[in-house]
Amino acid sequence: MLTDPAKYGDARAATPDRLRTAAWLQYLIEYLNDAACVTTDDVGATAVKPTHAARVRAGANLSHDAIAVLHELAPWIATDGGGCACDATDACMHVPDARQLAHAERCCPGSRAAFEAAHGFVDAWAFDDPNDGWAALERIAGGVAPGSDEVDTHKMRERLASGEGPPLAKNLRERRAAATAACVEPSAGPGAVIDAIVLRVCGPRDDAARIDEMAALAMFCAELAAGNGISFAAYGGRHNLVARAIRERRTDLASMDGLLAAVSVCRLDRLVGAGSFWAYYLLAGIVIAAPGMVREFARCFHGDAWEAWLDETLARPAVGRFGMKEDVAFDRLRGAMSLTSRSNPIVRAKRVRPRVAAITRFSTGGERAQ
Repeated sequence: MLTDPAKYGDARAATPDRLRTAAWLQYLIEYLNDAACVTTDDVGATAVKPTHAARVRAGANLSHDAIAVLHELAPWIATDGGGCACDATDACMHVPDARQLAHAERCCPGSRAAFEAAHGFVDAWAFDDPNDGWAALERIAGGVAPGSDEVDTHKMRERLASGEGPPLAKNLRERRAAATAACVEPSAGPGAVIDAIVLRVCGPRDDAARIDEMAALAMFCAELAAGNGISFAAYGGRHNLVARAIRERRTDLASMDGLLAAVSVCRLDRLVGAGSFWAYYLLAGIVIAAPGMVREFARCFHGDAWEAWLDETLARPAVGRFGMKEDVAFDRLRGAMSLTSRSNPIVRAKRVRPRVAAITRFSTGGERAQ
């Protein structure tokens, strides 16, 4: 996945309103499609229903009557129901007004709740109180609530139609002090707290872990230097430390709750200006470790709205400044890579090696030479 301004438009497209609208449109498409299938069944037709995967990304499989209803509810939708009638080179900025939302709710009960919550994304991203982000970081540290690895959109529609929205955030008390006490000094800045908790998720903090940490930073910079843009390879691919932790012991993060908590941590990073690379590394790790769950969540949104947001968000470390911790790590890494630096592993090994040492020849099976 790669941020492509020519395809996705500028960053205004990655707003809660766009995700809300995309969730609303997808809900309407699914609702109208299901209603059409029920009508077809009632008249005894034997036609095979389109699969969820086949119809979930657009409304092209809707009947003519359903497309007409959809176009009435969202006039900016193309006449074939397959997308927005806007210029394809720019991002759609349409948002339904109060009248359109009310009309859609009468036709497709539950659509207003889909718009307001966007399947939990609004609560996870649109908050302005950092306490919400610290609460999410606590859930990352201590284990998120059990969640399904797959998103059942039919059950989600039933919950929305009955007025049962996603769970509310925890009470908004000061969270940073508790998070700080758990892993870093009380005087640590927001970025250090985020970094420490995410890195603790990756595993014990020993020398090997610190080498892995530097390798992750080096991989990210190498991809940028090669001009490859921000892809999952930049975040380590299958070797991503968070993804590895999920496979080994933190399966709770490979869930909707884990994904949305990571989204909130990225939002927290922006609110407090932490400059934490590891906040975005956490989100990338969950996406890498649970691609099926993430794809199913993306299908809850019309078009490529979710992918556009995800690409723009994961590209953030490439266009923003790193925090102090990352700057120090890069200085260390730069020194380690210099062939003349005293911190280069080879130079250091030569400096500390005893004057008399036994050298084992690789080809002699252990014979020694003085």
